[in-house]
Amino acid sequence: MKNKILLLLIISLTFIGCNSDDVEEVQYNPCDTSAQGYSIFTYDNDFTIDDQALTVHYVTGHPQGDYFHIFNNNGPTVTNFYTFAVNSGDTSTLEQNWNTTGGSFLSRDNDPIYGTSQYPMSLTTVQGGSQVGDRILIEFSATGEGIIEGQYCVDIDEVITTSDYVYITDGSDFKIVNVFDPYLPYVEYSVTANTAYFVEVIDNNAYLGYFDAIEPFLNSYDVTNTSSVSLNQSIAKSAQFGRLSDIDKIGDYLYVSDEYRGIHHINVSTQAVTSFESHDVMSLSLINNRMTALGIWAGLYGYDVTDPSSPVNSNYLMLDFPTDIDIASYPNANASFHSWIRNNGIQHFVANIEDAKLKKVEEGTLGYSAVSEVDISGYATAFKVDSNYGFITTKASSSAPLQSSFDGITMVDLSNMVVVDSQALSNASGVTVKSNIAYVTDENGLHIYDVSQGSLNLINTYFPGFGNYISINN
Repeated sequence: MKNKILLLLIISLTFIGCNSDDVEEVQYNPCDTSAQGYSIFTYDNDFTIDDQALTVHYVTGHPQGDYFHIFNNNGPTVTNFYTFAVNSGDTSTLEQNWNTTGGSFLSRDNDPIYGTSQYPMSLTTVQGGSQVGDRILIEFSATGEGIIEGQYCVDIDEVITTSDYVYITDGSDFKIVNVFDPYLPYVEYSVTANTAYFVEVIDNNAYLGYFDAIEPFLNSYDVTNTSSVSLNQSIAKSAQFGRLSDIDKIGDYLYVSDEYRGIHHINVSTQAVTSFESHDVMSLSLINNRMTALGIWAGLYGYDVTDPSSPVNSNYLMLDFPTDIDIASYPNANASFHSWIRNNGIQHFVANIEDAKLKKVEEGTLGYSAVSEVDISGYATAFKVDSNYGFITTKASSSAPLQSSFDGITMVDLSNMVVVDSQALSNASGVTVKSNIAYVTDENGLHIYDVSQGSLNLINTYFPGFGNYISINN
């Protein structure tokens, strides 16, 4: 039977106007009693979390060293505690950000608890461990303007290795960022990728699109192992291949839309390439065996891809251009603006450039129809759908007519077609979502948001993760 997790954390902070009578004191050592769980007391509240709510991980594989992660995901209060001080006798301090070797981090409902250079919160690992069942004892305290005394007494539940990735192009490099722990991401792999503006990762293959005319139309990298990333295939720009705009995969075939040359599909087993549509295509959306293209020929038009080696055009709708569906592309300094189409498995959604709106689109037997829309106040640079929400990055162009736009990330409730949250950024350019975490790139870094509550709650910003576009391994 798993040993009981014992923890008591008593926090007492002295605020302006409070005196020593307001200060709580540690009444007992939980490691010497039968107490379970932990309590936190401040001058105006307290709460208790039982042992079943806690998870204790010993995490290996990070370049700064192994660390403990002790956390609970159930409310009413969510806490996260991290420390690199894993060995008996190790010392550290509670910091505002967790990014230094030997440092520690404690947050309550995403608000960090930390000291100052004058009044540091010192931590000592009295008893370390590295195996499941090992008992860990950690003590910390501070004096001065604030008084804090705490003690962790826990058992390790699991030993895990960090491995969860996002893939980023930034115009100069292709980067693989380990985001297993959103509080401590790091670049695990990087390779030169001049003018790369697009990346999509499917089945451990990263597909990159490049803006400059002398750079490839498409490069494919095997990213199964970040220690041995290798180039699989490279396709040069030519009369057949213009500029990559979107990618999807059906069976053994990769479907690639081309801003200037239509749609190509690539047999991933043989690397044979076939082009079956010659008109400009901006984006693709697959529902079951139906592929919808957003392009210049007919706005939105569908293909039956039951046999992915032989797509059959079977539906189209000439919508009011460009207001309903904007079919144009707008080249900018390092990428092109164009409308994007995505889906939730039932309906399509178009982030439209011309009128800066997100549109819900349904496909019927007679074609496509826009059934509702919401103003997103910006020109889309990337668009992802996850569950019931749409996430769109938007920004302005340096060229007319797209010179006035909201710059940031917008979250939309797709059932009701309403904007539920938005956050301003700087040249917002990419978004991907996994397990209630949204990863957003701009020129200032990789911004990581918790979206589990239906809003964009910033967890961390990691500067080396700045970029043009971002993907997970789909």
